[in-house]
Amino acid sequence: MDSNHDEFIECIGFRICDHCGKRMTEGYCIDDGREHYCSDECLHHYYSDEDFEQMYADGKGTSYYTTWDEEN
Repeated sequence: MDSNHDEFIECIGFRICDHCGKRMTEGYCIDDGREHYCSDECLHHYYSDEDFEQMYADGKGTSYYTTWDEEN
């Protein structure tokens, strides 16, 4: 994981969608947080359902859908 990305998230206190820029409290976390997408629509600009299923790998992959607590 890119430490600069982690520091940015810690600094602003929330995640933002890499496609639309929306503040996220839930959504897709891709490759252990290298990318975030707030909705199916935003995710599908970059990945198909099949692509995501391969990255998710029945919960054994590094990509998943989750919720985050709002810190701010």
